[in-house]
Amino acid sequence: MQSHLYDRVLVLDCRNVLMGTTSVRGVFVSIFRDEMDVLEYRHGVYIRSSHRRHRVPEVVRWREPVRFIMYRSLGPTRRNVLLRDENICAYCGGTGYTRDHILPKSRGGIRSWENLVTACEECNRKKGARTPEEAGMSLIYTPRKPNTLTLIISRPQKAPIPKSWKRYLEPVESTGT
Repeated sequence: MQSHLYDRVLVLDCRNVLMGTTSVRGVFVSIFRDEMDVLEYRHGVYIRSSHRRHRVPEVVRWREPVRFIMYRSLGPTRRNVLLRDENICAYCGGTGYTRDHILPKSRGGIRSWENLVTACEECNRKKGARTPEEAGMSLIYTPRKPNTLTLIISRPQKAPIPKSWKRYLEPVESTGT
């Protein structure tokens, strides 16, 4: 029997604004403490505890404003830059597994979506602590801040995005955030 404790759950704040995703296990305690409402359940899927079985949530909403930000990891981390760029080197188009600052940190470059790109090791070494122009290289795409939905959908997953998420994600797509 497959455990559904690590299935993904869409999390909204008390105003129905997308916060991110977490595991079923991650929201169970908050649901039982009445801190969250379940808006959608997975049809016909249950988790058994020692005395009963529980329906598996797909979409939850905090009842009160929360003091922490679940989507902090949606910043320009190495993993998120690689996801945004689909592991494509910004300089040669090959497969890249490193993150490069377009304007190097040693020159005042900051950690931002617009200053970070995916690079293969060879291009990253070739560019070094120089700008692409100084290294005789050019970007094959312009880095931009992705919207939250793009990163959520891009994250590796075992199952497709549930249909029940669609109506909660559409507002994110239209605002471009």
